Amino acid sequence: MERLAGRAFEVVTGGFQLIDPDGLRAEPAYDLGVLMREDPVELRTDDPFASARWLGERCRIDPIAIWESGTVKRVSTGLVCTSIDLQPIGKNMLDTAEHIDRVGPGG
Repeated sequence: MERLAGRAFEVVTGGFQLIDPDGLRAEPAYDLGVLMREDPVELRTDDPFASARWLGERCRIDPIAIWESGTVKRVSTGLVCTSIDLQPIGKNMLDTAEHIDRVGPGG
């Protein structure tokens, strides 16, 4: 395996494997939700559910579970960032959480 970035390794058999250095035991959708949390501004354009659908198809995980996990992570991270005045990250995460709550996973 060759380490690529942070939480990903390229495996010899092809493709990539995500790792969690903190060792948290959770459903696969939990880890994929981390990816959904990122890029909050981009999720406000086009189809915000496209990333969850794309991850779900490739990882054979329910895209709704990925979507929901990403939403929880986005809100919790937004609240933490806001509490320590890490802006505009906190505001962007919370604004995006509010936007996608209105849109819903159906786009």
